[in-house]
Amino acid sequence: MKRNIPLLLCSALFCLASCTKPAVETSSSLDAVSSTNIIEAATVSFTKQEISVEEESQLTLPYETNRPGQVMFASSDESIAVVSKTGVLLAKKVGDVVIRAAVEDAAASLTVHVIPAKGEAVISVPSKIYLDLKNKGTVALNPKLSRDGVEDATASFTYESKDPTIASVNDQGIVTPVKTGSVLLTIKSGNLTANVLADVYDEAIHTPQEFTTFLTTGRAKYTAQGVPNYRAYLANDLDFQGVVYEGYLTDASRNDAAAFSAEFNGCFHVIKNITFTNDGNPQSLFGQCIASNIYDIAFLNVTYTSEQAGGLAWSVAKKWSTVSTGARFENIYLDLHIENNFGGLVSTFYGNDMTNVVAKLSPLDGVTYDTVRGLATNAYNWDQGILQNVIVYSACGSITSIGHAEYLSGRELDTSSLHCTDSLTEAAYWGMNLLDTSRWHLSPTECPSMITE
Repeated sequence: MKRNIPLLLCSALFCLASCTKPAVETSSSLDAVSSTNIIEAATVSFTKQEISVEEESQLTLPYETNRPGQVMFASSDESIAVVSKTGVLLAKKVGDVVIRAAVEDAAASLTVHVIPAKGEAVISVPSKIYLDLKNKGTVALNPKLSRDGVEDATASFTYESKDPTIASVNDQGIVTPVKTGSVLLTIKSGNLTANVLADVYDEAIHTPQEFTTFLTTGRAKYTAQGVPNYRAYLANDLDFQGVVYEGYLTDASRNDAAAFSAEFNGCFHVIKNITFTNDGNPQSLFGQCIASNIYDIAFLNVTYTSEQAGGLAWSVAKKWSTVSTGARFENIYLDLHIENNFGGLVSTFYGNDMTNVVAKLSPLDGVTYDTVRGLATNAYNWDQGILQNVIVYSACGSITSIGHAEYLSGRELDTSSLHCTDSLTEAAYWGMNLLDTSRWHLSPTECPSMITE
């Protein structure tokens, strides 16, 4: 009998509440509830009933709701697929799984078929090719299509040149140079695309003799337009062992305004074992540089025997007469041996650009010198030059950056990124803090040197 007391008590309370509640709402209370206060019921739905997705991939689920940010997702098997709070599905392995979406009283389901990933397909082709007009040689692209590393021998390709006036490409993928410049080549196979940059030069240099001819002939001379009028690239390393180096300015009679003016791309190759033997004349690798562009090259074991020596050039100018030009050195490493005093990277600096240039100076026969210049013996800044990440290390004795400087119209050269030192530790420090490890060998105890191909 005691068991029925709670039940009777609840019934009595329910009856009391029922008796006190009005049977009908008054018109005034109905008016107080406006239509704007009616809350729309929550909805959620998938726009598809089922989808297929490759394993180890992800996608945003195709769903719609009027409660954004409030939908909860659940997977029937999280070993096959999981879903984030924002509705992003990650397919983990092959199998079928049901994804449920719910918000308030609304719910929806989606069947997901996780299928094996298709074999990855890629077109293999060089990212860049070099061509030259002197030899008029062609280059075969020879693309290959592979899936998961397995070549598809049945694949076919189409080719297109974005500018056939620079380089053309035929149906067999043979590229022919037309004029100097750079052009993008497009290779397609099905829905796959690959691009190749074709860079066309006037000449490819393969031998020490070709390099000497390139330096000493009129093809690389200054023009009235003040721009490089000849382009050459280094096709391989050069060794001058047993070969006389005839640089552009090894003869005093040629110390004039007929300057070296060309683009020379070293392609991260090495020129080594150059020895200057005539110590009575100016000595430099490139002579007087005006409107020149020299980059991506290392010079190893270069020996100078004259006091009139400039490591890179006898003089450089960013401005000559009334023509504004560009003299640029970038990504260059020099391992130099010197006799007597040294004129620096250039003997006379008239303003030019140097970026990522490192020189290591060693004496002949262990001799030290009182005067070793890092950048130049003389600097006359006709135009604002740019020095960025330039390091000169001297094992020959004390070193100064510039012997004499004269700045015109307040155009003072910014040397804050020019570091001339006789401390190997300091040279290593600047290298590690300034240079790109992908292009330079860097160590806390060694002078930086270039990584060459």
